[in-house]
Amino acid sequence: MLVRLLGVEAYAVSGKPSHPFTDVPEWAAPYIGYLYQNGFAKGIGNNQFGSRQYMDEKSYLAFLLRVLGYSEEDGDFSWDTVGKTAIKVGLLESGEETYIDRFIKRERMSQLTWRAMFLNHKFYGKPLLVCLYEQGKVRRDNLSMLFAKNKNRLIDLWYANLSKLEEAFLRHDEKIELSLSHTQVENDYLKYLEYTGEGSAKHRRVYTRIFYQTLAAGE
Repeated sequence: MLVRLLGVEAYAVSGKPSHPFTDVPEWAAPYIGYLYQNGFAKGIGNNQFGSRQYMDEKSYLAFLLRVLGYSEEDGDFSWDTVGKTAIKVGLLESGEETYIDRFIKRERMSQLTWRAMFLNHKFYGKPLLVCLYEQGKVRRDNLSMLFAKNKNRLIDLWYANLSKLEEAFLRHDEKIELSLSHTQVENDYLKYLEYTGEGSAKHRRVYTRIFYQTLAAGE
């Protein structure tokens, strides 16, 4: 997720930067190599990255702090002060540090990543998203799609329910239900199917039914 956040996936995959870790699977090597070469990944010692271990929230916060320009070498934070520093820079709200020793789930990882995009980079003094755009790692058309006003977009529904979603993330709920209209489903989910190459009529019928059952609490 971090490599994609930074907009450098194609570069990492083609460049295949090296790393010293002996426990990284082949498919992940370019990604871990990029993070290591740029000082974002440190490993857990003894030439181990920790690929076979579950990641906790504290570890992911350390990744995000480094992406935002903070480092252990400069004395910005240490392993013991990850939570405190994350609150200071805006990655966490007060009280959330209580949960950072728990295993992190994809929903929570996405939430923290989203927050990081709008926090100022330590050195550049601009939001990370702006820095990535100015570096050519985020395209203008993608930004336009992200911030376009459209009452039927799922992202707008997420904004409207942000407090509810954050509470659910912190509880690590297995399932979160939001009320979606048929228009929202058709406009967003079927576009996803087309994008992923799964847009045949058969797939649309099957996946749309599943989507209704798992997410649509009402119309």
